[in-house]
Amino acid sequence: MTTDTIDTTTPDTPVEPDPMRILRISTTQSLSCRSQLTYHVGCNESGAIHFRLWANTAAGMFSNSWFSMADVSPLLSATDGITSTALQPLWQFSSRNNPGFAMALLQGEGLIEKSVLTPRTYRTVDPAPFLKSINALVASGVDLSEDDEPSDALPIAAPEAPKRGRLKKQSA
Repeated sequence: MTTDTIDTTTPDTPVEPDPMRILRISTTQSLSCRSQLTYHVGCNESGAIHFRLWANTAAGMFSNSWFSMADVSPLLSATDGITSTALQPLWQFSSRNNPGFAMALLQGEGLIEKSVLTPRTYRTVDPAPFLKSINALVASGVDLSEDDEPSDALPIAAPEAPKRGRLKKQSA
């Protein structure tokens, strides 16, 4: 007698990733300054910080999958400077643009900055200001939609520059 059994050890459906709350939508220039990148900063249900690239004004391909700050942090620990090659392990089988775009994202969030000593190299920056602002967003319960406008793209009223001469006195 034979019995047909169903193997339940490997599900037919892929495992769903943790749901993400989008905390901030921002834009930054690519490292080459040839395009504008839109990215999301989010957190999962346990509050772990994640990032993802969302849009690129140029033709460069990229992955819009989330990557965690916990995965990025150890890759940024080089004392002699960081290049985009350091982030390549996060995207082994996808576009070669991802590490460079991720570096631009991290620079946009103030987590890395250009090295003054070595061209095309970056160094890590104290993450405390970034963490303070993100933790405030986590605590606030904010949950943006993917289609929301970047918060750094909101118009800011600036005084009109004079055509020549001195600034005009503004009345109160």
